[in-house]
This record gives sequence, structure tokens and C-alpha cells, in this order.
Amino acid sequence: MSSFGLLGAVSTAGYVLGATAWFFFLQSPSLIKFMGKGKFIPVQMHLVKLLIRSLEVACLLNVAITATVLNSSPFSALLGSSLLAACAVVINRLLVVPRALESGQRSLRKDDHTDSSATGFAKDGGGDETKNWHRTVVACVVVMLVGTVVHLHAVVTFTQPRQ
Repeated sequence: MSSFGLLGAVSTAGYVLGATAWFFFLQSPSLIKFMGKGKFIPVQMHLVKLLIRSLEVACLLNVAITATVLNSSPFSALLGSSLLAACAVVINRLLVVPRALESGQRSLRKDDHTDSSATGFAKDGGGDETKNWHRTVVACVVVMLVGTVVHLHAVVTFTQPRQ
């Protein structure tokens, strides 16, 4: 396993974990308190597209590094966990987030804002109409995080086979 491969795998996984933690646990609660839910939701809708795109790039880069530079076998925990994270974020970007954003746009037009707290937004999204899509986005993010953490653990604890 090359030093470049290790650095790339750890860096991309670190970015995925750090960007996700920043977005969901620091930025979102702060912005919703500062801006209020009505102004926050349109900004959040734009930011989530950027986040998901950047996470997709990082996860796909991680798969490429794992498969090529780290010479991981197709059935290893290294590649499997990296592929799990990448699949979750690709599904999120292509299928789930667009539908969640469409639902959010409809919710904004209806002014369907049930709970204006940060906790309420984290649980239900923009309102009743967006609740299921919001939860599906979060579920895909959780799967991506599980894959990334398992991958990072596999990279850090990896030992080169003796020859």
C-alpha cells in the first residue's frame, strides 16, 4: 500500500466525514437560528446540492484510489466499504435529493412549515410534505457515513501481507 494511496484514502474519507459533520451539526443549526426557518430553507436547498456533489466526487475518488493505488481486491473491506459510501451518495444525488428538493419547493409555495426549531427541521425537513424525502436523504447520508467510517478503519488498520 503506497503512502500516496493512504494519504488519498484518508484525505477523501476525512473530507466526507468533516463536510458532513459541518453541514448537519454546525452550519444548519446555526443558520436556522440566525435566519429563521423561512429564510433558511431556500439557502439550505441550494447548499445541499453543493454538499452532495462534493461528497459524490470525494466518494468516487476514494473508490478510484482504493481500486487502483491501494490495489484492493474486489472483495475486500477496503473496496466494499468505499463502494457502499459511493453508491449511497450517488443514489442520493441522482434519485433522492432532486425529489426532496422538488417537494421542498412545493412546501415553500404552500408555506407548510410546521415546526420552526432546528430539531424539528432535522427530523421532518420543511414540513409534512417533505418529511419522508428529508428522512430518505438523511438515511442515505447515514449509509454513506457508515461506509466511510468502515473504510477509514480498514485503511488505518490495514497491514501489508508478508511476501
